[in-house]
Amino acid sequence: MAVDSGSGDGRLQEQASLPGPQSIHQTADEGRLHHPDPGSVFSLQPRGKQGRTSPLQKSQTLCPRSGGRVWKRRALPAVCLNTNASVLTAWANDFSYDGVFERQVDALGENKDVFLAITTSGNSQNIIRAMQKAKERGMIVILLTGKGGGLAYKLAHYAVKVPSSNTPRIQEAHALILHTICQIVDDVHGK
Repeated sequence: MAVDSGSGDGRLQEQASLPGPQSIHQTADEGRLHHPDPGSVFSLQPRGKQGRTSPLQKSQTLCPRSGGRVWKRRALPAVCLNTNASVLTAWANDFSYDGVFERQVDALGENKDVFLAITTSGNSQNIIRAMQKAKERGMIVILLTGKGGGLAYKLAHYAVKVPSSNTPRIQEAHALILHTICQIVDDVHGK
């Protein structure tokens, strides 16, 4: 996996090709995910993963745990944008599915927040438009994607690419990456 650090102006600069754990730690660090006051984290996992709550959301708000221990720390604000069926269906029926996440980011996102997009291809219009809106709102944009990264790759401040074109393997790696990020957050905020 490789992590890239952008200049914030939409152009990514290759920073390093690092082993997985180090690149994930770098993304969490530079992406403000373990900052003492990180703002809210908005995550987005489209399509087949919609029914599941993001591991990041679970770790941040509900039951922070790591290695069987439950941390005694304050809850951190996290919102999974694809789990609100009312918003999703109303916006998609009345307007279009392409703007359903963009609208939520516009309503909820602030410049101290983090937007985490998870996509195997990086070419879904609803994700791309949400990432564009997040950047407009001054949010840090982190992308977990597959080998190519698609159009979304160009919009991310930080991207972790799984070097595969095999969708199930990419999704499995994304789950591991998310749990690793949660561990990093718990380690910092659980002290």
